[in-house]
Amino acid sequence: MPMLTPSQVHIDVPLTNLTIAYAQETAGFVADKVFGTVSVPKQSDKYYKYDREGLRHGDVKLLAPRTEVNRVGMALSNDNYFAEVRGIGMDFDEQELANEDTMLEFRSQGANVLMEKVLIDREVRWADTFFKAGVWGTIMVPLNGVIKVFLRPFLNSMESHRWNGYLKFECRARQAQ
Repeated sequence: MPMLTPSQVHIDVPLTNLTIAYAQETAGFVADKVFGTVSVPKQSDKYYKYDREGLRHGDVKLLAPRTEVNRVGMALSNDNYFAEVRGIGMDFDEQELANEDTMLEFRSQGANVLMEKVLIDREVRWADTFFKAGVWGTIMVPLNGVIKVFLRPFLNSMESHRWNGYLKFECRARQAQ
């Protein structure tokens, strides 16, 4: 008489209460916090710039009675900007969407993935633009050459390592308690 095996009496199915994804909390992105963003009505235009020399120190002096104050002026110029348009997309066909398991939420998760890719791209371009020789007066580099960022969205810790223009993410899932 044949005996039943475990694989005959149970067919593996995905868990409905667990999906593992890698994500970076948006609060960890700094490019828009360091310089901020400016909404503009046109893709290209001009903006005003005050001359840097007008801000140099040394113009303020002690005053004796009946002494004139030091008079200073300001210089103004203008410059151009051009707002580049960048984009990324993700396609789902009707069969994938019709057959997806409910917990996957392809459209929602796809939007999250695309947004995170846009934010990471902005961070990398910002770091490449402003963390290089000649932009600032002094360059400070960690001794081990690795910049570590610890994040806690859904995981215990996520480390982001940056070297040679690439990002590497290492994640550790929360231990069951």
